[in-house]
Amino acid sequence: MIDTTYSRKLDTQGRIMIPVRLREQMNMQIGHEYNFYTLETNGRKFICIDCGASVTDKDLERAKQILAERGIFLSE
Repeated sequence: MIDTTYSRKLDTQGRIMIPVRLREQMNMQIGHEYNFYTLETNGRKFICIDCGASVTDKDLERAKQILAERGIFLSE
């Protein structure tokens, strides 16, 4: 996982706004439906968003390597 400088509060309606710069970096498009996944490991819970094919297999393998270095392993 790559750390970012972004953080947002959950609003009273239960929403979290994704900053425009992050949406641009992830090639997210207005009106597109995104799938959410959850991961619980080492007592921590994560929400993941599938942002689509803008990530190459090489990028995915690098992300898995970074997670593995931190003791987090993903199942296929």
